[in-house]
Amino acid sequence: MMRSPELQTRRLLVTGGAGFIGSHFVEHCLEQGLVERLVVLDSLTYAADLSSLDELRINSRFRFIQGDICNQALVEGLLREEGLDGIVNLAAETHVDRSIRNADVFVRSNVLGVKSLLEAARKVWCAGSGLNHRFHQVSTDEVFGPLAPGMPLRDESQPYAPQSPYSASKAAADHLVMAWRNTYGVQASISYSSNVYGPRQHPEKLIPLAISRLLEGRPVPVYGDGQHVRSWIHVQDLCRALAQFLARRRRQPALPGGRRGVFEPAGAADALQGGRGRAHIPRAGVRCGPARA
Repeated sequence: MMRSPELQTRRLLVTGGAGFIGSHFVEHCLEQGLVERLVVLDSLTYAADLSSLDELRINSRFRFIQGDICNQALVEGLLREEGLDGIVNLAAETHVDRSIRNADVFVRSNVLGVKSLLEAARKVWCAGSGLNHRFHQVSTDEVFGPLAPGMPLRDESQPYAPQSPYSASKAAADHLVMAWRNTYGVQASISYSSNVYGPRQHPEKLIPLAISRLLEGRPVPVYGDGQHVRSWIHVQDLCRALAQFLARRRRQPALPGGRRGVFEPAGAADALQGGRGRAHIPRAGVRCGPARA
């Protein structure tokens, strides 16, 4: 595996580091020797798995703190106590269906939580130490709206057009990051990821859900007619892309990968089902449901 370049900041706070993407990113940074110190802050919601960090606990560069990103005093204290010069925010509520059922949780975590992190960064780094620093927001390409068949893939030059409470909350957070960068001088950047898949992903997500349903001989639920387009990137590819991005001095937004795996959700389910001979997956079909707004 190609070694990632050194990060511009070497003492990181990774929020949401016990989650799916976060745990892989923490592993990558420590295994590649990209950091001198890495502190994980995670509130351990239903989607987190603390056991994913078990093998890292013996690493002297690693520390885990259970806590809420909305606790600004806690974040400020960690930045000062540990002498941290970077924040990578991977803490977020991410499931669209859940955002439709209860948007409040998404606004609290994805918007108010980011505001709390930005304020902690401003007070410690801009109004305090003056330390060269980096605040990095991991966003989603869903802030740019849906893709229809035949449309060009999204890029970061497109206008925001969120279509769900989830993507709206992430869009709001991105605008806060840009505002704190332009108003207060927080050295901030944003990257936009497509859909992510890989080991340890929560079973409510499409690919692990489809695999488990197909193995059980049950239909795979797909919203609408299943013809809207989604792109996917493997979690390890995303972590390498994030590390590459964080090694740059320039702070412009970027969309790291996801362009090689482009499917309609119904097509993705069919593709998984197509390998049923090797995986002994029975043919169960795809069940389309109401479209999401």
